Amino acid sequence: MHLSLDSSLALSLVHLDSRIDLVLESFLERLGLSLVRIDSRVDLVLEGLALILELVLEGLALILELVLEGLALILELVLEGLALILELVLEGLALILELVLERLALILDFVFVMLVIVHLIH
Repeated sequence: MHLSLDSSLALSLVHLDSRIDLVLESFLERLGLSLVRIDSRVDLVLEGLALILELVLEGLALILELVLEGLALILELVLEGLALILELVLEGLALILELVLERLALILDFVFVMLVIVHLIH
């Protein structure tokens, strides 16, 4: 009983589907259109949309590639700039240390001379 109800329902749906197709074809004929032409136009539109989407995706890929290359160049320049800054800072620190050591040597020379003078006086 259940199986015959399912098959009966399936036949009814097929019959309804074919009736809908007939009504649609009749309506389109009154408008001067046919399903074949509409299907071919829909296919052309879908192909066109697929081509447009493909071009958009290729364009986005190129833009992304250019952006990444630009970021790589910017990063390279920033790193080179930081290396130059670090080099200048280290050279400056070396000069400061050299001056401090020279002053310290002068102070030690002065202290040594003073000790010699004090020793000679006593």
